[in-house]
Amino acid sequence: MIHTGFYHAWELQEGYGNCFNISYPYGTNPDILFQIAERIKEKNKFIKIHYKISYGFHEELRQLFSYEVDFVITHMHHEELIRPYSELCSYELLSLPLTVFMTKTNRLSSKSHLTLKDIRSQKILFPKDGSHEAYQKMILEAFAKEDIFPLISCKVTTSVEGILNLQEDNEVLILNHLANTMSRDDCVKIPLEGSRSGLLLVLRAADADKPLTKTFIKEALSCCESFHVSEK
Repeated sequence: MIHTGFYHAWELQEGYGNCFNISYPYGTNPDILFQIAERIKEKNKFIKIHYKISYGFHEELRQLFSYEVDFVITHMHHEELIRPYSELCSYELLSLPLTVFMTKTNRLSSKSHLTLKDIRSQKILFPKDGSHEAYQKMILEAFAKEDIFPLISCKVTTSVEGILNLQEDNEVLILNHLANTMSRDDCVKIPLEGSRSGLLLVLRAADADKPLTKTFIKEALSCCESFHVSEK
């Protein structure tokens, strides 16, 4: 706590009277975060933004409730888990389809979009039980609606682990569109038709009416309206 106090004093001395701490999910393309920060700083050059990487939904909650961060940017599939907390409020930043990640040698790799029926015979790399429960539930429910039983060939702990383990030309990995795919030049991402993913902006409800917080929310939402993902 003493170190934190000295750090904030230094920021004030340097002229950063307004400071935002933002948590962002590990393994997610940071383009949107940088574009939001650029938009905010265009409006006020004295705003300082600190970034924290979160490694799971429960860590994001802890960061908010302990006042370590002012905003959490998290995946849309956590929406239901946030709803029970009356102390929090959220805004939909970005809505994008899921993507199917596969090698270029996969017979489906030339398609412009895919459906769950297209990948019903593909081997799916899937989260292990106990990891990414909300994402796992979302994907399984989508398959169930189509009356498809997914062929799960390998279970992985993280999306990064899945990306590393994707090797065969009949394997796929279903990812958030913004997942950082580590620039694997031997793979492609194809939108999954009818699916929904994206990002939420979550904050403490008590802070929502603060003028600077309202400015941040407004600019973040405005930025996301014209957001462009840089694909490598």
